[in-house]
Amino acid sequence: MIDRKTIALINGEVDGANSPEESETLRQTLARDPEAKKLLDDLKKLERNFSSRSSVKPPATLKPAILRSIYDRQAPSRVPARRFSLFDVLFSPGPRPRLGFAFGGGLLAGIVLVVLYLTVTSHPSIDDRDVSGTILGSSESLQTAEEAVISGDGVQGKVVTEYSSSLSVLRANLTMRPDLEARFVFNPDGAKFKGIVLGDGFAGTLTQRSGLIEIGHGGGTVRVFFAPGASTTQDVRLQIVSSGGVLYERSIPLGKGK
Repeated sequence: MIDRKTIALINGEVDGANSPEESETLRQTLARDPEAKKLLDDLKKLERNFSSRSSVKPPATLKPAILRSIYDRQAPSRVPARRFSLFDVLFSPGPRPRLGFAFGGGLLAGIVLVVLYLTVTSHPSIDDRDVSGTILGSSESLQTAEEAVISGDGVQGKVVTEYSSSLSVLRANLTMRPDLEARFVFNPDGAKFKGIVLGDGFAGTLTQRSGLIEIGHGGGTVRVFFAPGASTTQDVRLQIVSSGGVLYERSIPLGKGK
């Protein structure tokens, strides 16, 4: 089992964010922990492959679609309480909200629109921040295999699987009671484990070994990367367990046709 501190140092090393002291601490850890060293090597390889992606020109229909969406949202049937239009700010005889806040909000909306237009690729649902460190090829885009909403006693969240010709990504965002644990069971011959990226603020525990990933103590957000194996079995079996046994179980496909 790789502890959370080591995982954080590995992620920092891949991102180039470690200090010299942190890099030295990681080097000493890797010297005695082959599992941690393998994880670092895998993530570096994924990062190199991702860095080779060339930019893709947004489709011609993107900008009109964004502008049309904004126009639709700016024509509500009723004005919500305590919201002000630009006309209210400039010409209302009564008390006015601060003009700086109104201007700042408009400027922020404009910046977000520009960023969306410049960064969206041919598959708009894929965010570069979400696939950083993956092996997504320059001509590939991810397609959704399944979205599973998890709702039960002590557990809430969603598990989404996406795939391309050379990659499957499992995104899990689960909030659980501390006494519960989420297990992702898979056939390592059919789905070859490539790496894990923890979400910001991940506060749970993570255990990974051949054919099994376990998340416990409250859960959090993780992304797990797989490459196709020799076997055609590419399903992940999600289990929510407690000391008393399995409370919830579901099979989730990693690719098309499952």
